[in-house]
Amino acid sequence: MVRAEYLFRNRRCRFVSHVSGHSPDGLEEILSLPDSIETVEHRHYFRLQTALRPLSVFRLVIDGHQEQDDEGSLEDCTIVDLSEGGVCLSSRAAVGEGERLGMQFQLPRIGRVNVRMRVLRVDDPRSGERNRRVHCMFTDIRLLDRDSIARYLMTRQLELRRRGQL
Repeated sequence: MVRAEYLFRNRRCRFVSHVSGHSPDGLEEILSLPDSIETVEHRHYFRLQTALRPLSVFRLVIDGHQEQDDEGSLEDCTIVDLSEGGVCLSSRAAVGEGERLGMQFQLPRIGRVNVRMRVLRVDDPRSGERNRRVHCMFTDIRLLDRDSIARYLMTRQLELRRRGQL
């Protein structure tokens, strides 16, 4: 049995096969056609690490029984990862999975973007760190704002490639 994994168009693919023969010189093995090829990549959009400070972040629905979090405010967070489909925030504020948030942020040389999003997952702070990672998916975003994000990501990606950082 042979297990193989490879990259194709920025997607990780894998399959299982078996050796069905050998080359005449015996240096290469011939694999049988696999039953299926599995695509491992689950992301739909290119993601870029950033360090952007939002202009505002706010809860869209506030539970009447929810007490104010003493650990930190949503206003004091950083966008550490950005894609056309969502963001990852670094924040001390306690946020729950499924919670709905609104955010406004400025993209350098592009402009202001307004989004509404849903919290998919919250990672507790790593050892020695104080901030949580809040993974969010955009649920309401204008096409113009999504295009602005795409333009920013392409521009940054080109800049990083030219510097040899990507």
